[in-house]
Amino acid sequence: MAKNRVYPLLLQTFDSGDMTGDYLPINPDGLEGAAFWLRINNDTDETITISYDGVNDHEVILSGVIYETPTTQNNALPSGKVCLFPIGQIIYVKGTAGTGDVYLSGFYQPIGE
Repeated sequence: MAKNRVYPLLLQTFDSGDMTGDYLPINPDGLEGAAFWLRINNDTDETITISYDGVNDHEVILSGVIYETPTTQNNALPSGKVCLFPIGQIIYVKGTAGTGDVYLSGFYQPIGE
């Protein structure tokens, strides 16, 4: 029987002092579950750029801004299908070295539950 449970992703922290101007992974091991909600908190003194493939620029997040990407039912297809970030998805960040941290958090529903 399917269960309606969600679980938090493990909080990932990236020190902005480690930024080099090239894309670096916020979560080097990838997402542990197929996420339906991601939150990126730019708690640094610099603007950052986010990539979902480590090559192309996908988002710009100003200093002090929290960016959320909910996918639940925003893009539902027939038969109740929903879009999820895949298990193992790595999120990348680049910017100028600064002070503070970038945080990645979110929620997922385990496959089979």
